[in-house]
Amino acid sequence: GLLVIPAIGMIYFFKKYPNPNIKNFIIANILSVAILLFIFKLLLPSTLGLFGYMEVFFVNTLGLPFDSGTIFTAILIILFFSFSINYTRKKTYIIQILFCFALCLFLLGFPLG
Repeated sequence: GLLVIPAIGMIYFFKKYPNPNIKNFIIANILSVAILLFIFKLLLPSTLGLFGYMEVFFVNTLGLPFDSGTIFTAILIILFFSFSINYTRKKTYIIQILFCFALCLFLLGFPLG
């Protein structure tokens, strides 16, 4: 499903610019691929690394049972998203609300996919 992101970017680009030139087309492609690279190279490894680091810390350093670090990190991420979504809703930043929801749903759906 993530490989559809460049196609969605192109659909948006051609709807917004019915008569595109080559410069705008290349910029739109670069932005679409940059979003894809952000997800695959930065967001996923960082999130999985955070879960791994917290699990090792809680089990080896604090002596807690297995999965305690994973549970703590999941609660931390849920609290972060609930705070950020509520904050952006109070300030009515539409772009930030959409970004927070998209990121939250992506991270929610990633382990299920």
